[in-house]
Amino acid sequence: MTGGGKHLKNQTELICYPFNIFQKLKYFIKKLAQFLNPRDEEELSRGAILIEFAICMPVMIILLFYIHDLIKIKRYYSQTEFVAQQMANMIQNISQKRKDKMVTLRDIGRINFLAWLSVYPEDTRFYQGSSNIYHFGHTGQIMIYYVQANDDGTASCRWRLYMRNDTVGMFPGLYYTDNKGSPVRYKTNVAPSEIYPSLKIEQRHDKIIIVASLYRKSSYTKPDGKPLSNKQAFDLYLLDPKHLDESSTAWYFFHSVVIFSPKPGLFDPNNPPVYGT
Repeated sequence: MTGGGKHLKNQTELICYPFNIFQKLKYFIKKLAQFLNPRDEEELSRGAILIEFAICMPVMIILLFYIHDLIKIKRYYSQTEFVAQQMANMIQNISQKRKDKMVTLRDIGRINFLAWLSVYPEDTRFYQGSSNIYHFGHTGQIMIYYVQANDDGTASCRWRLYMRNDTVGMFPGLYYTDNKGSPVRYKTNVAPSEIYPSLKIEQRHDKIIIVASLYRKSSYTKPDGKPLSNKQAFDLYLLDPKHLDESSTAWYFFHSVVIFSPKPGLFDPNNPPVYGT
């Protein structure tokens, strides 16, 4: 199981190891100075070893930071994939014991709230007193597409639901037909691969596409109020995380896409979900 949002904060403890290495490096540099003018062959050999160490150490430190960033990035992708998989599973089953199987916007809002708990425990996904303050400096966003199969083998996006994350207890859904912040293209009467490269669709087998990503704006800060770069927001040192733009100051990161065929009666192809009861 991926997820484990609380562990994100504990990741910063890994930073102590490179700094301990830096302290040792200072000690060896002092020793290096003592052997710049060796008096015999043994001291010459020892001095050469220290020089090699001083040259190789910065490279090793850079590699440590690079590996740290790669592990972090892989973890973020694993977390968004887990969220999308959870949402797909809950959407398929949330209404199965009801007489009316139609999934409502209220259902999706509750699913969205629950699925992100694996990344953002308690209320840490929502802003903390101010719309620009987030516990981790970022939040999670969900986009849901309904793709209908056409008789001629093409496919059409019928609606797109963007789930906003403002405060606890609020599940506002907004409907867009643009392509901002998503790897999925909102198109009609096109080959399925033009909507999403791995999308395959058969006649009378419509698809739901869920896109989970981490979202932040340039104005987002952590509770200490200090400005954050994208690297700082995701606790990275060397690598700038890839992103899709909503605007020049708002970005979506670490997209994961899950595609599935909804059970009969869950959605109306021509109308997006409404709140219901």
